[in-house]
Amino acid sequence: MAIITVTVGKSRYVKPLDLHNKTCLHTHVNGWEKIEGYLEATLGERPTLLTMPLEQIRRLPLLLRSRYEMATTTLLGRTLTLAREQTPEGGPPAEYAGHLIMLREVFGPDVALVLPALSGARRARLIQAGIPFILSGRQLFLPMLATDLRERNPRVRKPRTGALTLTAQLVLLRHLLGYETAGRSLRALAVDLGYSAMTLSNVADELIASQLCRVAINGRRRMLEFNGSKPELWERSQNLLRSPVRWTRWVRLSTPAVPKDWCLAGVSALAQMTLLADDLHPTFALRDRAFAQLTANGTMVEVQDAEVATTRIEGWGYDPRLLTREPTVDRLSLYLSQRSTTNERVAKAIRQTLEGLKW
Repeated sequence: MAIITVTVGKSRYVKPLDLHNKTCLHTHVNGWEKIEGYLEATLGERPTLLTMPLEQIRRLPLLLRSRYEMATTTLLGRTLTLAREQTPEGGPPAEYAGHLIMLREVFGPDVALVLPALSGARRARLIQAGIPFILSGRQLFLPMLATDLRERNPRVRKPRTGALTLTAQLVLLRHLLGYETAGRSLRALAVDLGYSAMTLSNVADELIASQLCRVAINGRRRMLEFNGSKPELWERSQNLLRSPVRWTRWVRLSTPAVPKDWCLAGVSALAQMTLLADDLHPTFALRDRAFAQLTANGTMVEVQDAEVATTRIEGWGYDPRLLTREPTVDRLSLYLSQRSTTNERVAKAIRQTLEGLKW
């Protein structure tokens, strides 16, 4: 038994080679490419599959060497061994459980089976038995990393008509405000914004469906490329964008000093940018989920009456600090938070803030 390596782009695959049967050289390549694509779409990073050391392959029983193609990869910082089933109809879960034990004796605990299409009942039994597996384009069960049990069927992407999620809106606004977004990998954006790679993959799907961008692939990196200039994107996306404010509350601060990383919002932000007079109580924007921690640690106390309050808090669906380096929230989010106002002075002020925006 010999081992061959086939290279496709930057990826290498390993297969036991029968020296008397040269037709086996290219029979497995497309299957691994589908696995790569599925893992990238599901986990948000493009895996590189590498050859398995020959001495480890030789430690496998002949049954497994002829039954599975072996490869190793790193996903989400963890090294996994992948064993790809060569029997088109697959086998019973009990058989896979026995194979997994033998594979783990050679390769360690992080082994996943790459299987052909299986019935829902057999997949459920695999999950109950705790057997990690991948069904390309359909189902993923990797308890050591994550679980994706969604069916994935090919479909025609339809233009999006509803509003963007606030996470997708955040990514679009960062691009419009000049932050490095286009040309930056989705995985890097996820780190920048504090979201998971899966979330950024979903954001890319939203923006593509909204015809605002496309995804370019450079090696293992998936990057956003926006369609049109920034002013054009802003105009085209108006019906897709919404106020980031989820709620407003009155609070009383425990000290006169406001935390330095808080951002002025609402009328208070407009007062900093225009001649509009500020309200009696200043307004600040916070990530909505930070409110509970700030009340628990004594930074502020929620009150019901504005007369005993010192501050008005807006709870935002994304962190306002991700879009500004100033003591105020960014101009685009500010506009979205105030555009439905019936106060003519405020309406005039938000128009002025956009007039001063440098794209």
